[in-house]
Amino acid sequence: MANNPVLKVIGQITVEPLAFLYMFAIFGEFSTYQDLLWERVCSDYFMNNGNNSSSSSTCTISKASSTESQALAIIQARSADQLLYNNIAMTCSSIVGSFMAGSYGDINGRLLPLTFPPLLSLVAQVLYLCSAYYMSHSTTTSSVNVLAMLTACQLLGGISGASISLLANCFGYISDITDPKSRTRRMIAIEASVFVGQFLGSISTGFILKQYNNSSQTAAHSYTKYYVCFGLFLGIHTVLVIYNWLRLSRYPVSHIQQRVVRQSKSRFSAKSVYKLFSDVLSTVFRRRESNNRRVMFLIFGAFIMITYASEVMTSLMYLYVRNRPLLWQSSDYSFYNGIKFGVTGAALLVLPAVQLYVWPTMGDITVAVVGVVSRTAGLVLIGFATNGAMMYSSVALLMFSEYPLPIIRSLLSKLVAPDERGKVFAFLTLWYNLCSLTGGIVFPLIYKHSLKTGGYTGICFQLAAGFQLVAIGLLM
Repeated sequence: MANNPVLKVIGQITVEPLAFLYMFAIFGEFSTYQDLLWERVCSDYFMNNGNNSSSSSTCTISKASSTESQALAIIQARSADQLLYNNIAMTCSSIVGSFMAGSYGDINGRLLPLTFPPLLSLVAQVLYLCSAYYMSHSTTTSSVNVLAMLTACQLLGGISGASISLLANCFGYISDITDPKSRTRRMIAIEASVFVGQFLGSISTGFILKQYNNSSQTAAHSYTKYYVCFGLFLGIHTVLVIYNWLRLSRYPVSHIQQRVVRQSKSRFSAKSVYKLFSDVLSTVFRRRESNNRRVMFLIFGAFIMITYASEVMTSLMYLYVRNRPLLWQSSDYSFYNGIKFGVTGAALLVLPAVQLYVWPTMGDITVAVVGVVSRTAGLVLIGFATNGAMMYSSVALLMFSEYPLPIIRSLLSKLVAPDERGKVFAFLTLWYNLCSLTGGIVFPLIYKHSLKTGGYTGICFQLAAGFQLVAIGLLM
């Protein structure tokens, strides 16, 4: 039994189920949350304008109707404002938590940083369910500020560090227990688990939203989709909290990590928090042999440019596809995300095999550049899309778009000592949050200005595509 290969593989599984299920829930939640926010803003608009019909309760905008163009523009602008406020709440609150998570994991172990995100997400699902309940039981604008409750949910996600903190500690965990030779493949396996989770979460959510997205339904019944989705995500986060304490707390860590914990473990206080910040900065900026510090800064710069491409798709894609000329429903948006995540995840799965058997001389930088070129092409097509066929064609162009991320993490982990990896990943996380904050403010403002002036609403995607050219130059 000890030599059973199946049991051996199962015994090596640690954070992969955590990454898969968490991303399943988070990306399903992302589509559902945006649909709930749109529903609230749209319902408020129609109610405040004296229209309380059942059709308006589902906020259906007809492609053929020109009389609803003004309503659509107002709903788009108000939704962009609310998404901007929520993004600020989430990213600002996540900067401190996610910045500390890597260093905390290096010092005190990674169990708590891996458990905190699903635990707070569990609380957020309860608030989402309450928001849907208040909305479904009001015929006029509810006295309960549902939009404030949605902002509170985003705030909770930010405090926990959300997916970026959890994944940073997943990668740190794998770095602790693997040798450099197998590390890239294990990190790619986590990335693939992430994208499979995103694929299934988005597709499953899309089916649920489509099932209950019927304008002939009563207002109360149309909110069932939120009870089903958020109830499912609540169950997943509960399972993850239990799994972490039963599985990860018992998994043996490497001798290096044990030594780091024995030497560094201390009470987590305000003084230790300050030390975490200073340790991260001193680790990143200290002099290194063979010009490695300069190489690290070039990699950080490329990561920043690449992150802006991810941010424009996160902060604007939903509003972009719900606007003319596409006028997609939330289920269409969720299906598109699911297909995109499935394709990019499949591409990540085959990458190790390609590197081992097809193109063994292909270096990490080459792989990263291929991924950035893929991002550039996909963003350009999305910015010019006028129909569903063009949007879905962009998925083929984006196929290799996630290659740079695991490569960047792997390159950085090879440039620093084992007890510095968490700090370097924390610094990477800090820049991710800063890019999310600035991009989450600037991109919606540009988009809203385009709506107001009747200009080109795809300009932000073209701008992000230009950033990718900068990333290629930094990587080369």
